[in-house]
Amino acid sequence: MRGVILLAFALATGGVSPRITRSPSAPPGPPATIAVLAFTSTDAQGASAADGCTEAVLEAGVRVVERQRVDAVLAEHTESRSGEMSAESYQELGRLLGADAFIVGSYDGAGFLDPGNLAVRLVQASTGDVVIMGSRPASGNAINDGRATCADLLRALAGR
Repeated sequence: MRGVILLAFALATGGVSPRITRSPSAPPGPPATIAVLAFTSTDAQGASAADGCTEAVLEAGVRVVERQRVDAVLAEHTESRSGEMSAESYQELGRLLGADAFIVGSYDGAGFLDPGNLAVRLVQASTGDVVIMGSRPASGNAINDGRATCADLLRALAGR
């Protein structure tokens, strides 16, 4: 019975495969060091999705800037709290954090009739350009959604 429910959910949400879009100018392979920023969210699940994403980055063997360090630097940059950052802000934050790229995202949690959505972007610190982005329907498990989406992005960057 559980398998039938999972299949029905997958069909209702368009499957679990993410939609991935890669910039033609994306450098080959994942960046050496990534800072995962807090995901915006309509509920408390954004932090869980970001945690899952951080796990995927670590599992891929990429260095991750420690979250408290990211939060401390971001607290000094009020512009970043609005969710929109300029290319210059990404460059400065990359320099301060030693990050080659940032992962930013938004999580709109799953509801009864609305599956919600997780959207993630990898932004190159040196240019502020979006290198690759992906989205998937939310499953209601924000950690797994974040982990799966970020793992898919990193695999796409690695050409796998």
